[in-house]
Amino acid sequence: MKKLIIYFLVGMISTSCTDWVDVDPVNERVIKDMEGAKSAMALFLSSSVDPIRSGDVRKSKVEFLPAFNTTQQLCMLQSDEVDSDLLPAMSYIVWSRYLQVFPQTIQWAHISGHKIIWEQCYDAIGYCNQILTELKYIEAPEKEKQLIKGEAKVIRAINIFKVLQFFCVYDQDEYGIPLNLDSENVVEYAGARKSQTEVYQILIDELNEVLGYTAEKEYGYSIFYDKTIVHALLAQIYNFKGLSAAGQSDDWNHSITHASMVLDKISLVTNPADYKSMFFQKEAVNILDQNNKHALLVFYWGRKSGISRNNMWGDPKSGAANNGIPVSQELASLYEEDDIRYYKLDSPPYEYNGAFVMHNPAYNRTFVSKYPYERLLSNHETYAMFRAEEMHLIIAEAYARMDMNTEAKQWLDTFKVAKNTSFYSSGDLKEEVVHERRKEFIGEHEVRWLDMKRTGFSFSRNYNPGNAGDISYELKADDYRYAFRIPDNELSYNKSLTQNPKW
Repeated sequence: MKKLIIYFLVGMISTSCTDWVDVDPVNERVIKDMEGAKSAMALFLSSSVDPIRSGDVRKSKVEFLPAFNTTQQLCMLQSDEVDSDLLPAMSYIVWSRYLQVFPQTIQWAHISGHKIIWEQCYDAIGYCNQILTELKYIEAPEKEKQLIKGEAKVIRAINIFKVLQFFCVYDQDEYGIPLNLDSENVVEYAGARKSQTEVYQILIDELNEVLGYTAEKEYGYSIFYDKTIVHALLAQIYNFKGLSAAGQSDDWNHSITHASMVLDKISLVTNPADYKSMFFQKEAVNILDQNNKHALLVFYWGRKSGISRNNMWGDPKSGAANNGIPVSQELASLYEEDDIRYYKLDSPPYEYNGAFVMHNPAYNRTFVSKYPYERLLSNHETYAMFRAEEMHLIIAEAYARMDMNTEAKQWLDTFKVAKNTSFYSSGDLKEEVVHERRKEFIGEHEVRWLDMKRTGFSFSRNYNPGNAGDISYELKADDYRYAFRIPDNELSYNKSLTQNPKW
């Protein structure tokens, strides 16, 4: 019976953000008791820890991560992290699948990637909506329900936040996203956008509700129902909200409060060996680390043999055969030689030591080395969520945004000491914090792309297809492409929704 309940829930979810509320009313509840509700939530949680069934086929149609591979690929290629002139020349065989989308990302118009993010996030939101609706009709102590509600509400909040970050027009409050949290509200739900202000308030209220729950985490079951994770998510939300059209003067203080709560549990990395243990586990295949000293959650996915088709990082030490992803020369120049995140390959053999970037003098290039290449017995995807470095820099930035420069410099210099780099001396403190975020989170999914969006970053780059001559592309500070294109099928289905401007 449990399996039938779970399959019914998965089958209900479709690719439109409104499909998951457009179901015929029935007189029988889908989930009849707490065992069924817990099992339905467990399916979702298990797909996060062990997403691979065979090859790279996912176990479940819905996943808690917002389009993990797509966001990592899309955001890195659209950002200023990589050298766009060198990237198409890579011969690493696994990279060929990513070169297929490179012409779109070089123009910041990877529309199929936008569609995947939209659909997967709304699938997850819909799944959580359904579980939360079913829980309302189950008679059980509230404390028991909180264990499941906490997981569902935090996962839902993560996905809502990602949709908002990717699809909102950052400086126009009215361009938020459509959002319905009631799976039974089919008739009255119109599907129009909520403003960014409205969406942020929903997120903040929902997460503060979870902070008030009294149920204890359950070892072996709970993943996202964790008060420290909620604080970390709220710190991210207030940080992103602060410069937006929905921003308020107290956002920065809120971000400090919540980030500080997280730093009571985890600490900054101070040596490469700790980075190595966080981003690479030799024989860690499909596991979750909830006890890492430097991140609240670290997921390791992979296979026990062969190369995962999701590994796009290559082998930066071997040059032409399996070369790594080339870092833009401007970004590479920001790393000091004694920085624990920087490694210079003076002579073979190379052994991964935890550095994020590796300079190979033989090719006079710097490559991403955060995710090391190993053919056998290794994880091929690593996702470290809610890292101490992020929380620390959120606090430093908040003080800088409030012109509390003494405090900002103190937090920034503490960070720099941990990375073995020079103290801050002069220049714009806010810009310096963003530079540190850029160095620290290289290759980590959407971090740099969303920093570019919220700070109004502009840059240009060249692409030379088929050696036909350089073509130059420019992304402006207020560029419309910072707000992703809403999928056409969504607009066809949802007549109350309009496309983001200029797409």
